[in-house]
Amino acid sequence: MTPPLCLHFSANAGSDELREVQALLAASPGHRPVQLIFEIAEGETLQVEAGAAFHVSVTAELEEQLRRWLITAVEERAREAEQRKEAAQPAVPRALEY
Repeated sequence: MTPPLCLHFSANAGSDELREVQALLAASPGHRPVQLIFEIAEGETLQVEAGAAFHVSVTAELEEQLRRWLITAVEERAREAEQRKEAAQPAVPRALEY
């Protein structure tokens, strides 16, 4: 499965900004899914799959046009690794056994 192209929007993103991104995505149709991540409150986000109509063909030009919203794969992998690490830690530390 191809990882989605992740775009991040601040809490104050307006409709003009969203229309601009929509036009950029529509101009580059392809097979890669797109995920939109909206800040909704301090530290809280809403993740939305853009749907098949907005799957894109990622090119250097598209990445450049979307760079202010683009979340790089490196940042995503680091965040996922951190989440896995937190999930793997026991809730209560165990006593050392001798």
